[in-house]
Amino acid sequence: MDHDLPDRPPVRPLRVGNRERQRAVDALTHHFSVGRLTLAELEERMALALAARTDVDLTAVVEDLPPWAADDGHGLDPWALPTQVALFVVGNVLLVLLWLATREPDPGPTDAGAGSVWPVWVALSWALALGAYAALRGRSAPAAPQRI
Repeated sequence: MDHDLPDRPPVRPLRVGNRERQRAVDALTHHFSVGRLTLAELEERMALALAARTDVDLTAVVEDLPPWAADDGHGLDPWALPTQVALFVVGNVLLVLLWLATREPDPGPTDAGAGSVWPVWVALSWALALGAYAALRGRSAPAAPQRI
């Protein structure tokens, strides 16, 4: 049974900018550092990537290499939840130590608020912000690696 499908217009190449070229160069550098490319291949492909005008040109430079994400998990992600929790704990411990070092040991009746444990308010505010961040981060899925 033969279906008559309408002819689709050919997909036209899209122009690329400096960001896309730099991503391709970063990918090539990564693949060179793990031994997938020789120095000569790296130099040749980098020249092609930097001269690329369209996405087709860039794809041709990296099409025989496996996909690579710019952040492959080897660097420290400052927004990772464990990092944020560690900063929360260390920061609040330092604030409590500061409060202990500077508080009035025996506040008088005219010293309004001198005996209050002010780091509690900082910790509560920070905990609410951290909880909201954790909830929002839990909803978003991690990004898939990009080819270029």
